Amino acid sequence: MPRAELFDDKEQAYAHAARGAQEVLSALQHAYGTQRDALNRSQHRVFGPAALRGAAGLSMHTRRIEAGRTRLAGILRKTQKFAEEVQVEMRRVTWPDREQLRNATTVILVFVLVIALIIGLMDTVFAWLIRTIIQIFSG
Repeated sequence: MPRAELFDDKEQAYAHAARGAQEVLSALQHAYGTQRDALNRSQHRVFGPAALRGAAGLSMHTRRIEAGRTRLAGILRKTQKFAEEVQVEMRRVTWPDREQLRNATTVILVFVLVIALIIGLMDTVFAWLIRTIIQIFSG
């Protein structure tokens, strides 16, 4: 007896007790098969092609080792690609000449000294202010 597929907007017709049980069992077997297929696909994603060789006699330990090697190889490929891209970008960098470097260093040192003087002055003023307030209220 051919089995008709139901779409989401359709409902299954009422069946008698015996026929209904067969339809339920058929649906359960179909659902189990779908779950099993999804599990196999997820194992393939996690363990790679080695997971599919489980039936060929490889142990779970061996599959995990192979999966680890596969992941490590992927990480090493990505690291190598990153290093190559860094080299390409470093060739594109425009490095300053000695005069530009001296001028930039001078500007930075002058700026740091000015900020240090401002902070030192503020510290001295606030310290004097706090001492004066304490002397006023302590008598």
